[in-house]
Amino acid sequence: MSQKMIKEPIDNFLTDVEIEKQVFEFLTGSEFPYYYQPHLAYEGAGLPNEFFFQHRLFDEKPLSNYFDFFDQHIFQKLNYKTLYRAKVNLTTFTPEPVISEWHIDDVNRDHKVAIFYVNDNNGYTEIFDGEKNYNIASKRNRLIKFDGNFEHRSVGHTDEKARVVININYE
Repeated sequence: MSQKMIKEPIDNFLTDVEIEKQVFEFLTGSEFPYYYQPHLAYEGAGLPNEFFFQHRLFDEKPLSNYFDFFDQHIFQKLNYKTLYRAKVNLTTFTPEPVISEWHIDDVNRDHKVAIFYVNDNNGYTEIFDGEKNYNIASKRNRLIKFDGNFEHRSVGHTDEKARVVININYE
């Protein structure tokens, strides 16, 4: 992998086992509020199974009562100068993988992207660095960081009820 722009995935990102367990149980349990989103990226292709659920934690300012917990235990470990956006995404099981459109999270500014994988499943994130594609498997407690100007997309899962990731845009 390009050491400059796409970092190697960091497994066991959260080293505090109890905090990692809290994050996992909370975001995969029935109490965390997710909100329906009709497209995986941009306007989507209009497919009936192209939707997901999201909880925005931060978008230029905190938007969630849960922001401080995630900032303390995940975001601050990125040593960010500026946090632009952070959201929890939940996609549901489909018999065939649903693939989002290639996209850049914020085309209006240079930024970095970090994706924290909350649970194990056979979905993944595909990242294109301009020369090569990288497939980052959804592995519980894994984090991947890459240049925000790289196109990426989610590839859905077919083996679990839900796939949960936290998407973070920062500098």
